[in-house]
Amino acid sequence: MEHNRVAILIPAFNEEHTIETVLKILPKGISTYVIDDASTDKTAVIARKNQVIVLQNSSNQGYEKSLLFGFKYIMANSNCDAIVILDADGEHDPEYVLEMLRYYNQGSDIVSGIRHRFNRISEIHTAHVFNLLYGLRDPLCGMRVYSTRFLQDYLENNQRLYLGILPLKFALKREYSLKQVEMSVGKRKDQSRFGSKFKSNIKIYVISLMCLFYYVRPLKLFDK
Repeated sequence: MEHNRVAILIPAFNEEHTIETVLKILPKGISTYVIDDASTDKTAVIARKNQVIVLQNSSNQGYEKSLLFGFKYIMANSNCDAIVILDADGEHDPEYVLEMLRYYNQGSDIVSGIRHRFNRISEIHTAHVFNLLYGLRDPLCGMRVYSTRFLQDYLENNQRLYLGILPLKFALKREYSLKQVEMSVGKRKDQSRFGSKFKSNIKIYVISLMCLFYYVRPLKLFDK
């Protein structure tokens, strides 16, 4: 796939200390969009200096709504066949973009990262359960490639992402091709978007439990 058929989407909120490093490591020649979620620092200014497209929310919308806005904007205003997403906080290594795109070019509708370590106990538990039931080794990883074909189908049937878990279960339900790729991650250089460890763990547990009841029955345990 030519790079002009791919877009990179990065949601960002108060990431002035990391956004430039992330943008400079990204592969050249791929249209990059930064969704500035009403940052109060210089995130948007720094992003513009790095010659990327900056879309700004007028008020803080949160990570999920920023991604949804970005998906819809890119699909409405470009001819991209694939959208790569990654975080702006330095945890995801942009050097994995090309590797993930190679798997996409081999026919995968979704390429999802498998982090070599997790930040929270709830992520460990969620990964264990979803791997056991569905073969999803890291359903919370925020670095992915989505085909726009998949996104169009998903967004016609869903209004939320539920921490990125629901798109993967929807993909299994619709029998989209899904590739999972192991990757190393860096240490997050800012505060978690979920808040305190206690609050973020509770949120992950609740949403993970909700997603267990969406779309597909457990595959690995009950399929013959």
